[in-house]
Amino acid sequence: MVVVVVGMIGAASLLSKASETTNSTKAREGGVALQRELVEAARSTPYSELVPTGVVAKLQAQAGLADTGTEAGWNVTRRGIQYTIAVGVCSVDDTADGTAPHPADTFCANGGGAATSANCRTLLGTTGSIQGTGAAVTAGALAGDCGIDLDLDGEVDNLVSVTATTAATVPQDQNPEDYKRVVTLVRWATGVGSRFALQSTTLPNPGLSGAPRVTSLAASSTLVTSPTVTSLSFTAQTNRTAESVGWLLDGTPSGAASGNDTTTFTWTWNLGSPSAGTSPSAGEVVDGEYTVSAKAFDSFGAFGPQRAQTIVLNRRLPYAPQNFKAVMVDNVVEVEWTRAPERDIQGFRVYRRPPSGSDVQIADIGDRATEAQDGSNLPGSGTYSYFARAVDKDNAGNLRTGDATSLIPIRFDNRSPQAPSNATAQRVGGQVNLNWSAPPAPSDPDAGDSVVGYVIYRDGQRLADSYATTTSTTYTDTAVSDGEHTYWVVAVDGRGAQSARVAANEVTS
Repeated sequence: MVVVVVGMIGAASLLSKASETTNSTKAREGGVALQRELVEAARSTPYSELVPTGVVAKLQAQAGLADTGTEAGWNVTRRGIQYTIAVGVCSVDDTADGTAPHPADTFCANGGGAATSANCRTLLGTTGSIQGTGAAVTAGALAGDCGIDLDLDGEVDNLVSVTATTAATVPQDQNPEDYKRVVTLVRWATGVGSRFALQSTTLPNPGLSGAPRVTSLAASSTLVTSPTVTSLSFTAQTNRTAESVGWLLDGTPSGAASGNDTTTFTWTWNLGSPSAGTSPSAGEVVDGEYTVSAKAFDSFGAFGPQRAQTIVLNRRLPYAPQNFKAVMVDNVVEVEWTRAPERDIQGFRVYRRPPSGSDVQIADIGDRATEAQDGSNLPGSGTYSYFARAVDKDNAGNLRTGDATSLIPIRFDNRSPQAPSNATAQRVGGQVNLNWSAPPAPSDPDAGDSVVGYVIYRDGQRLADSYATTTSTTYTDTAVSDGEHTYWVVAVDGRGAQSARVAANEVTS
C-alpha cells in the first residue's frame, strides 16, 4: 500500500506539473500575440502622433486594446488571462550624422537603449507586476528601457529625458529626430517563470506614413460557431488611394483584395464546410484562433503598416485524434496518437471499454500530450478496447469531448513475452548491423503462445518510433547516411503483445 500511495503521489505531481507547464505556455503565447498587436498598432499610427504623453491613448483606441480591467494599470484579458501593458515612445538622435539640442520629455534618456537582458530580468522579477521589483524605483533610465510602469498609468516611466540638452556637434544636425523607439512590456501572473514579454522596436523618420496604410479592417464576424457559415467577408479602409491591398492569414500572404485605386477593399475567406466524418474535409479551415491582416501598397510596391483582426472558429466538436494506437508492452498498455488538427484543443481523454458495462477513463491530459499508459489495476482476463477523444470548449466555455477514435482490442489474458538479450549495433561503412539473442524457452508465459518476431525502434521508444520488423535475430539498417542513430529491440508474441525494450549496445570492430 505504501508503494502504491507513493506511486500515486508521484503521478499526481507529474500531472500537476504538466498542467502548470501547459497553462504557462498558453499564457506566454497569448502575451506574445498581444505584444505583436501593440507593435503593429504603433506602426500603424502616424509618425507625428507617436508622442510620449499620447501613445497610450492612441493605442487604447485601437480595436481589442482598450483597458478592460478593474485594477490599476492598463489591463487586457485574453482567453481568461489578464495581461498588464505598458507602452512608451521616445525620439533618438543618431550620432552618425551629428547631434543637435534636444527638448525635454521627448528624446530617449538612454538613446537607442542601454539595458541588458540581465538588467531587465533583475528589475522585472518574477511576480508578474508591471511595476517590477523594488530596485526598479531607483533604476532610472534602465527601468524605462525595460518597459516598467511605476505609476500604473499604462505609460513606460523614465524612458525619456526630463531635461533639455544643448550639446551639439559641428556641423550641427539639422534633423535630430532620426527615429523613434517604441518600448512595449506585457506581463501576466498566470503560470511560472518571469512571465513577461518585452520588445523595443524602431520607426525611422517619417515612419511608414509615406505609403498607404490600412486604417480599419472589419470582418462579417469575428466568432463563427455555426457549421453552415462557410466563408467570411472582410472590408479594409486605407488612409489614401492605394494601388492594391493584400490580405494575410497568420502572417502568410493569402491573396489580393478587390478595389484597385480606391480606399475601400474587400475579399472573402473561404472556410469550407466542417466534415461529418472522422477527419477534416478537403479545404476545411478547422476550429481555432486565426489572425487575418491586410497590407496596402502604392504603385511602386511600397506599403504602410498593416491592420490585423483575430478570428475565432468553433463550428464543431473536436475530430478524433489521428493515428491512434494501443499495444501491450511489457504488461503495460501503451497508447499513442498524433495531435488533433484543431487549434482550440484543451486536452485528450483516453478510455478503456470492458466487454460489458461502462467505459473507464484512464487518462485526462494536456493539449500537448500524445501518449498515455494503463498499467495499474489491469483486468486479469478478457478483451478490453481502448479509444481516445479530444477535448475543447463549447461556446459557453464548458469543456466538451469530441469524436472517438476507432476501438483497439487488447487481450488481458495475453501477457508480454520475454525480452531479447545481448542486443548490439555495429556501424560498418554506410550501414548498421543489429544482432541480438532470442529469449530463452519458454519465450512466452502463456500456454500455446510464443515469440513470432521482433520490432526495431530507432531514435525513440514511442510506438511511432517503430522502424522495422523481422522474424530473424539480425537486421541491417542501410538508411543511416543522415548521422548517428540509437536502437531498441523488442520481442512480439503471436497475439501482438511486445516485450520490454532492450537497447542495442554499440560495438566496434
